[in-house]
Amino acid sequence: MNCSPFLRMNKFSGAEKLSKFDIFYFRFVPSFYLSFLLGVSFNILFSNLFGSPYISALVSLVVIIGTLLGLKYNIVRVLSRLDRRDNYYVVEDTFVYKNQRVCDPNACVPIVPGVSAIIVGRSLVENLTEDELMAVIKHEEGHIVFHHPKIIVLSLIVFNIVYY
Repeated sequence: MNCSPFLRMNKFSGAEKLSKFDIFYFRFVPSFYLSFLLGVSFNILFSNLFGSPYISALVSLVVIIGTLLGLKYNIVRVLSRLDRRDNYYVVEDTFVYKNQRVCDPNACVPIVPGVSAIIVGRSLVENLTEDELMAVIKHEEGHIVFHHPKIIVLSLIVFNIVYY
């Protein structure tokens, strides 16, 4: 392996990413935007921000749909720039931390309904055997087959309904 494994307890401050769209982008950006904007939409809905419950509900619905469509568009656009293999995309999972190359070997499925993509870190592709890599890919396919991104979005919606 050409980089040191990254300990999750380390801070990211001072880390220099080698690529704008790396494994962290696909793991954290969609979930952050979904959590934040769903919270905003339910805050609009339940605080009756616009004076009318119908207008608040309409604006809330527009924010939810806009968030989902915007995330889907953005992820699909970024995926088109990546190295596509048979049934997965390869992204960088290496960055520089304190003048040392560090990697976080990982794979993920973006938490965006309607996007059935498997993202695999380059260090996994380079260091795993074919059978090991296939096991990782099959595991990620399981998330897609069992609709885990949709379940996460629905659980965020239910959380916001219960919270507000």
